[in-house]
Amino acid sequence: MTPCDGAAPSTNQWSRFAPSPASTKKSGKLILEQLSNMGEIKALERYAFKMQLKPGVEDEYKKRHDEIWPEMISVLKEAGVSDYSIFLDEETGQLFAFLRREEKHLMDALPDKAIVRKWWDWNAPLMEVLPDNEPVSIPLKEMFHLE
Repeated sequence: MTPCDGAAPSTNQWSRFAPSPASTKKSGKLILEQLSNMGEIKALERYAFKMQLKPGVEDEYKKRHDEIWPEMISVLKEAGVSDYSIFLDEETGQLFAFLRREEKHLMDALPDKAIVRKWWDWNAPLMEVLPDNEPVSIPLKEMFHLE
């Protein structure tokens, strides 16, 4: 039987489809370093966190992010952020955010930016925030990744 026949695959049935983890990690890192040295790409890390919406504000939160200010987009990109998505758990109001950031990102400086503070102040009524209106965000531990 093959994996496509519906039977549970044995380890050796799948192993022929992929190189060993050690060689993949080593060759992938080498390629990334070579491309980075040529200036074509930058090393990115994945970052995920969760936040909490207040009840009944989901539509307004979505509307505000659909109309995100161009200045906010610029400051996020300048900080090394890309591929940023926020997902909503409709049962709990919990937000799950995922982004990619440059290895040498400048996200720690975002709270010092006036536009970020203005964005946080504007959205504070919609979510759980700290005393300075920064959204309460809890980093999440990566448990699995498939490239």
